[in-house]
Amino acid sequence: IPTHKHLIIEVFMPTVVIHCLLGSKGSETLGILLSGLLEMRLDASIGYRSDPYCVVLLLPFPKTGLVIECLRSLKPDAVRPLLEAFLRRTDLFYWHLRIVAKRMGIITKKYKAGAPLRSLLNRYVDTIVGREAMNEIFFEKLDVDAVKTFIHRLNVSNEIHLEKKYVSQPSPLAAAALNASRVY
Repeated sequence: IPTHKHLIIEVFMPTVVIHCLLGSKGSETLGILLSGLLEMRLDASIGYRSDPYCVVLLLPFPKTGLVIECLRSLKPDAVRPLLEAFLRRTDLFYWHLRIVAKRMGIITKKYKAGAPLRSLLNRYVDTIVGREAMNEIFFEKLDVDAVKTFIHRLNVSNEIHLEKKYVSQPSPLAAAALNASRVY
């Protein structure tokens, strides 16, 4: 059973479940980080799901060792810069960017989501509009402090024991996460 001192990584290919107990925002944060790191290393799209108790990674091919390597490579001070880089490529960021641009009067309601709007919004990524959209995501959706503490306890102070389990079927905890979580 996972605890705050015992991290369980459950592997049933092509799915990896990290039972991390970080809460909704913390799990979302860790999911974005790990999927972003894995996408960089594998040059492939990595889906993830999150709930208050775990992160589910949907891998295109068996690379569970790389998941642990990415987790172990994280440093607390790198969490926010990595998140900002990874978020800039997401629909979540562009959705918030559109909302902020509308609120600031840059675009009108006549613009609908799609390629032309995204092209227009690209002009504002590195402006105050983009910064505000990023700040809103960090405030509403993420818990950077929880993940920084988790990474510190896992990789710096070694307070968290990591256990990897290969299973043929998901545990009841993992099955619940798979059935109830959002896919990104």
